[in-house]
Amino acid sequence: MKIYVLIIIALMALLGCQTPEQAPFATSDSGDVPIIHSTEPLWTDQDRWTVEESPALEIGVVEGEEPYQLHRVSGTHRLADGRIVVSNLGSYELRVFDAQGRHLHSFGQQGQGPGEFGQLTSMNLWPAPQNKFVVSDDNGRAHLFEEDARFLETLLLDPIPGAGLPWITGVFADGTWLVGKTYGYPEDRQPGDLITGTFVYHRYTPEGASINPLIEFADRPRYVNRAAGRTNYPQIPLTPEPSLTAGGDGLYYGAGLSPEVERWSIEGRLTAKLRWARQQRRSENSYKRYVEEHQASISTEQTRRLYAHFFAQDLPVPDVLPAFQSLLVDQQGYLWVERYRLPWENVPTWDILDPEGRWLGTIETPTRLTIFEIGSDYVLGRYRDELDLQKIRLHTLHR
Repeated sequence: MKIYVLIIIALMALLGCQTPEQAPFATSDSGDVPIIHSTEPLWTDQDRWTVEESPALEIGVVEGEEPYQLHRVSGTHRLADGRIVVSNLGSYELRVFDAQGRHLHSFGQQGQGPGEFGQLTSMNLWPAPQNKFVVSDDNGRAHLFEEDARFLETLLLDPIPGAGLPWITGVFADGTWLVGKTYGYPEDRQPGDLITGTFVYHRYTPEGASINPLIEFADRPRYVNRAAGRTNYPQIPLTPEPSLTAGGDGLYYGAGLSPEVERWSIEGRLTAKLRWARQQRRSENSYKRYVEEHQASISTEQTRRLYAHFFAQDLPVPDVLPAFQSLLVDQQGYLWVERYRLPWENVPTWDILDPEGRWLGTIETPTRLTIFEIGSDYVLGRYRDELDLQKIRLHTLHR
């Protein structure tokens, strides 16, 4: 009996002398799907991660040599030796810089040939196994490169009947790709209708062939708005943007309205639901200012009248603001969930969940920085200044 008592005392010490109801996280089941529910963050003040506000490396100039003038940057990737590849959509090029930010060489041009980038393309850049990386192309193609930024080949992605052109949105640990497509909106659209598109995601081979479907979900709702002889399809204000990202041997998906993210396997099976306790904000406190600032940003009177008609409708605005607006998985398997920001809010704040799905806490990242990649000790992304001029910035991450 004394042995059992000692074991119980030791377990309580490991849990901080908390009962299951008081523990900072708990696991339950919904059918065959485990639910990992965090009631409070696990980090203490000493554990908390931080990102340096000042960049450790900056690439880009307002005036100077052409390779350093960046325009419409759509992706970045840091190679193993510290070199940085920049996807510069403004010139349809990949630009390679050394670890100190000096330009080494560029590759690519506008066109439809091998290694050329089409006019309507994102040029997002994804690291892949075997020292390669892939650049997506909204024209339904993928461009493969060696780690030394040497071009390998251009592949045409297999289409899926009924959907638009496929595009790559991530790479899994086994080298297969996360590929998305969009089903169109209904053709019979009448003023006052609510319409939604549908996203469908598949897993593809590195040769561009579909392996299996993964997940399907609806886009943000749009309103068929007609006024002054014009029709547009604005999204319903303050509705969440569904988010999805590849991570290791699976993917994460969240509808965005509440602090909950689903984890799916690469075979398309829901494997866990991750929830964390966060107080959500009421939308009624922000909607009036949202409308006023939106209308003030419109430059033409005709467009302003069109949106005035839209905002005068009884729109189905959610009672609460979205919980988050984007998802990223870092190179060590931690999930970064970017909290929703209203248009006038500038500081990005992220909830961090560990690879087991437990809520660790929050971290702030530099203002005006769109993060493309998170390494073991850095974040890398595109910085926009007040004049919308772009630079690449690498900031030190302290874990």
